[in-house]
This record gives sequence, C-alpha cells and structure tokens, in this order.
Amino acid sequence: MKPGTAIIPKLSSTISSRSFKVRGDDFSLEFDRSFGHLKSWTHGGCELLHHDVESSSPFQLGFWRPPTDNDASWQTATWKHWGLDSLTVQNRSFEFYRISDGEVQVTSTAYISPPILAWGFLVETTYQVLGNGHVIVKVHMMPKGAFPTNLPRAGWDIKLSKSLDRAEWFGLGPGESYNDKKSAQKVGIYRASAEELHTPYDIPQENGNRVDTRWVKILNTRGVGFKASLSGSKRSPGLFQWAASRYPALELERTKHEAELEKDDKIHFRLDVDVAGVGTGACGPGTNEVDKVKCEEMEFEIRLQPVSA
Repeated sequence: MKPGTAIIPKLSSTISSRSFKVRGDDFSLEFDRSFGHLKSWTHGGCELLHHDVESSSPFQLGFWRPPTDNDASWQTATWKHWGLDSLTVQNRSFEFYRISDGEVQVTSTAYISPPILAWGFLVETTYQVLGNGHVIVKVHMMPKGAFPTNLPRAGWDIKLSKSLDRAEWFGLGPGESYNDKKSAQKVGIYRASAEELHTPYDIPQENGNRVDTRWVKILNTRGVGFKASLSGSKRSPGLFQWAASRYPALELERTKHEAELEKDDKIHFRLDVDVAGVGTGACGPGTNEVDKVKCEEMEFEIRLQPVSA
C-alpha cells in the first residue's frame, strides 16, 4: 500500500432467493433481486428509505412531475398521451460482484415503458457500494421505439423516511428555480425544512425545484442523513436539480386548492439531471426549446454519502 492511501473498510454480504444485502461498519443496503431495485438503506441506526409493500420501489428513475398551469395549456395532454405519467418497470437482469474486500458492484437492466404503447427506455444501472458507506449510482438509458420528443424531467425518484425533513444545499436559493426561472436567486449555502421548500401556489402544481446545485444534504433533526451530488449533465456539467416535498405528484395534480393538500407519510425527493422549464403558456408562449428536456440517450452518475451528526 502506498503511503497516505486510505484504507477502505471491509464489506460483508448475504444472498437469499429474494434479496442481496451489503453491510458496512455503520450502514447497510438491501436490493430486491426480483425487481432489481434498492429497497432499504440504513445508516447510523436510521432507515433512510420509506418502503410500502403495496407501492413501487423507494429508489427508481423518474420522468414525471406535476403539471403547471402553463403546462396545462399546451403540454400536459401530450405528455399523458405518451404515458409519461404511468411508466412501469420491467426487470430484465440483476447481477452482483465482489470487486474487493471494500467494494461491491450491483448491476441491473430494466425496461421502463408505459402500458400498451410501443416505446420505452432500456436502462442499465450500476450501484458501486464502498466500505466507507459511499454509494455511486451510474445510469445509461436509451429510448426505444417511437418515443416522445421531450420529457417533464429526467432523474431519480427517492422515497425517504419522513424524519429526513431538513435540507442543506450549495447552489441557487433560497427560493425555487427552474431553467427559465432563476435570475432572482443567488448562489450560496442554504438550509430549509421540507415545509419551507414548498411554494404555496393558490392552485397546487409543480413547485419547489432548485437548479444549479453543487451538493445537497438531506438530514433528520439529529443531523443524520446523506449528501448527494450528480455528474453527467449536458446542460450544466457538475450541476444538478432537486426537490424535496411531503406532497406526492398525484396530490399536487389532483388538488384544486392549497388548503386541501394532505401531507404524505414520507419525503418525496427528486434528484434530477434536468427538469423542464415552466414557460408562460397560460398567458403567452410555451417553454423555450432550449429549456425542454429532450428524450434521448442519457448517461449520468449520482454519488450518495452518509452524513452523521
């Protein structure tokens, strides 16, 4: 070993017919072998992910966001025509490898598509788990068939424990921002609760996005949680977008008045390589072409590292 080289702690792993578990000194991850997704992530004695038996994976790629008033005038119907609000995941393969005593790699291949329609994304996801607790997730996705020209967003939908309701980030803030709605925000380090991240429009809709972010920490009141960063963005290399809310997309879409919103029992965390701009479609032009999310081949990587109090 070279002088000054850090020693990566060892990992242990167990395999069953349904799951693959990886454990380190103070963390663990569990993957569902049948569905090919991450189902549990613990750190410091805390479960970071929220998982319902009846619901989908707490950690999966996402392409939908609640429509805005501007979207509704010209874009929402087209997105729904392509089934972007009802995508399903078909697991094709799931493999795991021990690279070294302190590194395990999990690779899954899946096809993400809407029901009936003959198009979808062929996706390969690689999870690199290190003995120090860091998790590096690499994605390569390719649209197949007669696919739409643009998407609401592209990134990860991560369902978190409701206790992870604090955010700290380095990027634009303190208010919400989008590719075409950010000039009023300044680069800095900000802190906010999940409630403070929500923008209370009179008619509930998409809100609370943050762009041009270098890193974000999602924590509980004891300061336990994780830090996330993303690379691979064509629009702004080294920068990403994110949102955290107690309201699921369906709740924001179906509710007609802000006072009627009902909080969920989890935190809905989005970590995105790109999100469509908001435009002015309700009273003017729609979203500019440069601010749309193109449906095309994408590669990006997220790095997740545990944070302790």
